[in-house]
Amino acid sequence: MRAKGFFILISLLVFALSPQAWPSSQSPNLQSDEWISVRKAVIDELTKRRGAYSTPQEDTANWKFTEEEKSREDDAYRENVDKARLSFIGARNTRDGLAAQVQSLSTDSDDTLQQIQTIRTTIANIDNSLIRWNQDLKTHQKSFETWLSTEKQGSTLVDTSKDRGQAEERLNEQIRSFQEKNSNLQKKIDDGRSDRETWTAALQKQESRYEPIRQELDKIRVKMEAAERSLKE
Repeated sequence: MRAKGFFILISLLVFALSPQAWPSSQSPNLQSDEWISVRKAVIDELTKRRGAYSTPQEDTANWKFTEEEKSREDDAYRENVDKARLSFIGARNTRDGLAAQVQSLSTDSDDTLQQIQTIRTTIANIDNSLIRWNQDLKTHQKSFETWLSTEKQGSTLVDTSKDRGQAEERLNEQIRSFQEKNSNLQKKIDDGRSDRETWTAALQKQESRYEPIRQELDKIRVKMEAAERSLKE
């Protein structure tokens, strides 16, 4: 369209400046200097307007440039979209991976903490049993000593052989009973102390295992929260 308008303007200029374009009675009566001035003015006007018109080749080149520029913009947009999608997928995968680690560590932490509490309860029960058994042992020993003292006092009041024999038999029976009870209590105490040592070692092991898990869990939680923020962004 611009090329057509430019062509029409040139045609009008040629027609206007051509002597044949005017009848002899209507030919403009211009002096040579005036003719040159008019011609120059028209050419200047054409020069000003030349940028407003383009040839078909220029139109084709401009169209091609516009299409190429649009294609580059589309490619850049698609590239940015792909980058954003990959960034989102990467952030989501990172978040999900950290969330899985948090879940696993939380389970380990809870299980370990529960074991620690169970062991502590077991040790507390053993301590209570040891206290009771030691008290029973002391009470039994005191009771035997009291009985023995009474038996001795009674035996002095007897100077026949039959009574002495019966007293000795009762004494021996009481001694065997005392020794048996004493032995049972002492075994319980020894076994309880051994069990306590075993559970104490288990407690130390679980406590040493729990602390690194707790610290690692705190670190992973911080990373997961950062990944969550990145995913939202």
